[in-house]
Amino acid sequence: MSAKNVLIQYGTGGLGDLFIITPFFKDFAQQYPDKKLYFHFKYQFIRDRYIQVFDNNPYFHLYTNDINPDIFVDFNWSDKDNELE
Repeated sequence: MSAKNVLIQYGTGGLGDLFIITPFFKDFAQQYPDKKLYFHFKYQFIRDRYIQVFDNNPYFHLYTNDINPDIFVDFNWSDKDNELE
């Protein structure tokens, strides 16, 4: 069974950091067209500040609790063991 839902969790970082990774959305979606891509803000205060980045985003959907991801990637600028590096 292949993975269908991919969840990227964004933990910490500022708005500039989020904008830096936005080209990743398109690239990732093009590389994996058979996957449904979800984005989750780990902390509510960060979500409240930066949710507009996802208005009309054709590549990623915002995660809701009723989705069960098959693949989970935790992305934090401050972590030394960042899974995306």
